[in-house]
Amino acid sequence: MKRHIKFALLACCVAVIPLLSAKATTFQVQVGAGGLKFTPQNLTIQLGDTVEWIWAADEHSTTSGTPGNPDGLWNSGIRDTGFTFTYTFSTGGTFPYYCTPHGSCCGMIGAITVTSAAPIVGSVFVNANASRNSVLMYSRDANGQLALIRSFSTKGAGSRNGLSSQGSVALASNNQFLYAVNAGSNEISGFRVALDKLTFATKVPSGGTFPRSVAAYGSWLYVLNAQGTSANVTGFTIQADGSLVAIPNSTRPLSADLPNPTQVGFTPDGATLLVTERDTSLIDTYAVGADGLLTGPTVQASAGNGPFGFAFDNAGHLVVSEVARSTASSYIVSDGVLHPITRKLKDFGKAACWTINTTSPDLPQQYSYITNTNSDSVSGFAIASDGSISLLNADGKTAVLARGAFPLDMAMSGDSKYLYVLEQKIGTIGGYQIQNDGSLVGIQNLTGVPTSSYGMTGY
Repeated sequence: MKRHIKFALLACCVAVIPLLSAKATTFQVQVGAGGLKFTPQNLTIQLGDTVEWIWAADEHSTTSGTPGNPDGLWNSGIRDTGFTFTYTFSTGGTFPYYCTPHGSCCGMIGAITVTSAAPIVGSVFVNANASRNSVLMYSRDANGQLALIRSFSTKGAGSRNGLSSQGSVALASNNQFLYAVNAGSNEISGFRVALDKLTFATKVPSGGTFPRSVAAYGSWLYVLNAQGTSANVTGFTIQADGSLVAIPNSTRPLSADLPNPTQVGFTPDGATLLVTERDTSLIDTYAVGADGLLTGPTVQASAGNGPFGFAFDNAGHLVVSEVARSTASSYIVSDGVLHPITRKLKDFGKAACWTINTTSPDLPQQYSYITNTNSDSVSGFAIASDGSISLLNADGKTAVLARGAFPLDMAMSGDSKYLYVLEQKIGTIGGYQIQNDGSLVGIQNLTGVPTSSYGMTGY
């Protein structure tokens, strides 16, 4: 996947190399490289971006205006090889410029078009899972581009060595609140969500040992505690300010003491809570009462070995990844009972783990995506109206990632237009645009993500 770069109009340069920051971009233009010209000659940028001219030959200038008619906005003066000059654009419009000695005689001119930045419309969140744990918040603009806002302390401890789970961070209450597990300190932290920041709201004991997955529906939140003497799920009530209050007597066991559970999640109607158990190849379901208390578990066999991550589409179809043989199965869930539709469909990768589904009614059909952690790929599946699934690509490779990427969790924009993949071992988030046929087009590689990170969500 290649870094998504914004190209635009400029002058006197041989290449454009955007230098990414959290909020703005610097574009480089070579002056006089390969002749009496700016390379590139024309450039389109956004408000707040900077242009840096780099001299590749002697006796040139960058002067705003048209030959013989400078407008005084900027003027580098006549300079020689190795000189650089920068200008940051704070107003929109098209800005012509020229080289003083060579503009009139030789057509050494350029133009910069400055447009408004794409509006920020959503966010993506990553659980850093560090010893001093934090959540990284990224803004998402209308073009699917992410930019780091900053990290926010959870005031707890992550596990540092991985969680082996899906859903270590989750949104709640129509994206008003965000919750993250602190597996190293057996706590859950909560934040209030704004478009440009998180505000710490709560930290509570998880009700068990090594919380590794969390899920919310309405005013209920349940956490999956995976270790200690006995794994469990424990419930909380989400308060109006985002704080959590433990639901008395809400802790429920799994099928066995330590079955290596990997994810907890609600059905779309909130009537059933599910837990996947990797080592036992079982899926536990619980009926959710009006008071948030659970009845169960009802223990059912997974259609494939090693169920790991799961997600629902907008029709309530459940897709589950199965890590043991890198397969996927689909189900209908009715009154807490799993009814398999497609059983253990191979994706031809290695270690099918994290799962995410589209939900947009604007798509011709819904799609499911699963990361193959040990083969650095993403497999895409078409979800038919009856819930059956089929591979989008015969070889199972809907997206091929960098070698050694070790993809883990994924996040999707609320409109199902953009998919983001946490590539843990290379510290990158890969961004993709989801096409109407389910194919993926790479739009961004965002670096600098902590390699301890486990878990991602967004809207």
